[in-house]
Amino acid sequence: MPLLRVSFVNVAAFVVAQYDHGLPGDSLRDTLYSFIPRFLWPEKPVVLLGGELATLVSGEVGNQISPGYFAEAYWNFGWIGLPLLLVPVGFFFNVATHFAARVIEREDWLYLPVLFLSLKVGMSIDSFYNGFVGTATQILALYFLVKFGGQLLRSLGMLPAEGGA
Repeated sequence: MPLLRVSFVNVAAFVVAQYDHGLPGDSLRDTLYSFIPRFLWPEKPVVLLGGELATLVSGEVGNQISPGYFAEAYWNFGWIGLPLLLVPVGFFFNVATHFAARVIEREDWLYLPVLFLSLKVGMSIDSFYNGFVGTATQILALYFLVKFGGQLLRSLGMLPAEGGA
């Protein structure tokens, strides 16, 4: 039983079977909430997809599980969901990889928080897609905050002029 914490294949198989038996998921219904930061909307609904899925799988309340991006895409949309949802993930990984290489090459360490938050996305593919959307939105906001903050600090002479990822 402890190995179930390491492998999510059983959950993925469950949601794929659900879709194949005519019971598609609706875990993406609240994705738009992911774009709005909680500090702008403190009453934003708390989305507990992992608890709903755990209850659906086991019939018991009190646990949280996730099928991962791939299985969730299939669960919600079938085969068309794979390119529909995973092409943006692949695009994000491509951009993040090239951005990280550029930051390291230029030694522009001001962008390290952006890189670390991007790593979180890479380590969370076993999570729900809403998490990807929310974190990608945070990364974009943090990038612009660091970019404009860095430009301000450079114009004030507090940072060296070179760099500028």
